[in-house]
Amino acid sequence: MRCSLAVRAYAFRGCHALPMERGPAIFAGTAFVVFGAALLLWTAARTRLRAPVAHGVSPVASAVLSVLFGIAALGGGIWCLVYA
Repeated sequence: MRCSLAVRAYAFRGCHALPMERGPAIFAGTAFVVFGAALLLWTAARTRLRAPVAHGVSPVASAVLSVLFGIAALGGGIWCLVYA
């Protein structure tokens, strides 16, 4: 059985997602990108105003952790969208 060039290129990338799984991957990627961008914007706005990012926690630790989680969510969303 011969496969088309697109199928061979898809299989060569090592991605095991079936074409039916693209819809949920696009939805999840979009949700992660929106959440990550919103978290980064929220953190930037709060640190610019010198307001606490999270109450009851060290200001530096809360800012650093929220930036790291924002970057991770943004990266995970982009990864989902690229491999969808």
